[in-house]
Amino acid sequence: MVKKILFLVTGMVFVFHFTWTALYNLPLNPVKLKYSSVISGYIEPLFTQNWRLFAPDPVTEKNRIYVRLKLKEESGKIRKTGWIDLTTFMIEKNQKNRFTPYNRLVRIQRGAVTAMTRKNDIVYELKDKVKEKKLDEKKYKDIIQSDSDDLRVKLGKKMLNRYAQAYAKSLYPTATIEESQVLIKRISSVPYSKRNKSDYTPKETVTNLEWTPYQSDVAPIF
Repeated sequence: MVKKILFLVTGMVFVFHFTWTALYNLPLNPVKLKYSSVISGYIEPLFTQNWRLFAPDPVTEKNRIYVRLKLKEESGKIRKTGWIDLTTFMIEKNQKNRFTPYNRLVRIQRGAVTAMTRKNDIVYELKDKVKEKKLDEKKYKDIIQSDSDDLRVKLGKKMLNRYAQAYAKSLYPTATIEESQVLIKRISSVPYSKRNKSDYTPKETVTNLEWTPYQSDVAPIF
């Protein structure tokens, strides 16, 4: 009996998850428009899907996340650490074994950066249709207004800051962490025509977030 119940619950969770995943990846449609905020809220950032490996809109850059800290020593002096890489070692561990938590941990980083830098394709397509008078603006006003660039950037920053502080708490479990600062490095892919040129240096864009007070309610990642 227990096995049947477990099988039934697992099946329901499976169907629910892949139904929402399918809705997330489907082209623009009335159902997706109506529930876009709910769908995105469930999928992102942990289950974010990225189908841009191939044309027409392939991935053109990779991201690296770093954090540095202000630690309060016993003397009361504040010591600033160097930049700590949060991305490289997680990718390496994930590549060695795909069935580990590192797969999801890396997705959180990417999801947060995507939230800050990539526009909501659904809403922008909707805006275009409204602008072309193909849709009634009043009917979709709430959906359009719900997708704010400022709100999306704020959410992405919050995710990255808490993520970085969770890792910092694992590195310095007994230290007094005062503040943290996140750095985002976006590295362009090497063009196919430059693939054999050893002296080619990909373009890098660096973004420093503000120093953020340490949140004591953050749980350590490890």
